[in-house]
Amino acid sequence: MNTDQVKQTLERELGMTANRLRGLGSAADPKQQEAVARTDEPPGDSMDRIQTTETREQYFSSKELLTERAERLAGALDRLRNGSYGICVECGEAIGWARLRVIPETTTCVRCQARLEPRQAAQAPRSARVPKADADDVEPK
Repeated sequence: MNTDQVKQTLERELGMTANRLRGLGSAADPKQQEAVARTDEPPGDSMDRIQTTETREQYFSSKELLTERAERLAGALDRLRNGSYGICVECGEAIGWARLRVIPETTTCVRCQARLEPRQAAQAPRSARVPKADADDVEPK
């Protein structure tokens, strides 16, 4: 893959991500737009309130993930321009092309990412961690 192809891939991914963000910013369904915008107690029964809260949380979560990806893609384009694209920020070695094809905005090689993931999981907010299953959590056979 040459530099022009990488640039096209990054720009295409950034464009698709930006389009998805714009789509979230202008929800077509007025009810969904209202549900996301409201911060007071929604009307209706408890199931309506739960659904409204869930819709709002999914919206903000999606928007946050897409914004973070757009920032990573823009950073990858900057690295491409300055000649550091494809170099691991942790060890300074080249990132494999197979990894870059799958995750074009990545900044780490597979080896460094594997080393970082346990540390990142430990630093994640408690609410974002997935609890380990206890013996009581396992269904009987």
